Amino acid sequence: MKLYLSSIGINNPTELYKLIGKDRGIKTALITNAFEQKSPEDRKNRYDLVMANLGKLNLELTEIDLKKYLNNPAGLKADLEQFDFIWVNGGNVFYLRMLMRQSGFDLIIKDLVDMDVVYGGDSAGAIVAGPSLRGFERADHIDQVPTVIYEGLNLVSFVPLPHWGNEKFQSALDSIKASCAERGLDFVTFTDNQAVIVESGARRVIDNPLGS
Repeated sequence: MKLYLSSIGINNPTELYKLIGKDRGIKTALITNAFEQKSPEDRKNRYDLVMANLGKLNLELTEIDLKKYLNNPAGLKADLEQFDFIWVNGGNVFYLRMLMRQSGFDLIIKDLVDMDVVYGGDSAGAIVAGPSLRGFERADHIDQVPTVIYEGLNLVSFVPLPHWGNEKFQSALDSIKASCAERGLDFVTFTDNQAVIVESGARRVIDNPLGS
């Protein structure tokens, strides 16, 4: 199982290429559903930033819209099996989690990572990889989501806490960290300039510098 979890983007391509095992011809599924609830202008700005970040890397990008696979997990699995890397962008983690349930992504991804497909995500895309979303309603718009699912994908045993040290989120993150400790859940904090690499059960925090 291999994962690249960050706060913002993929800014350490050397580490990514090591995970994937190559630095060219990387077939990549891009999932941006998490930010589609934003206004058209915000969506475009976010999308442009995503493409600018990923455009610096040697990725062969194909966008995958989870909404097109609602109640069609077989179709989603068939399409995702062709990729080396799946990248899930940030946004509303509860909306993202809902679509992952409705499309069957939450079950499919477990099989894919066991087959050495690399999972990656930033912000919500990183958070959802953990065991629990409890507490993240303090930092997200849970009222915009008709079906709230608190269970994460359980790809990792720890709760990812991205944006650590960011004043906008720190109060909520402090509360979530305390809640994790009370519930006996492991957690990993990482700043906007860091990412967490998970490989063969081991994890490490790496530099993922903005603007690199």
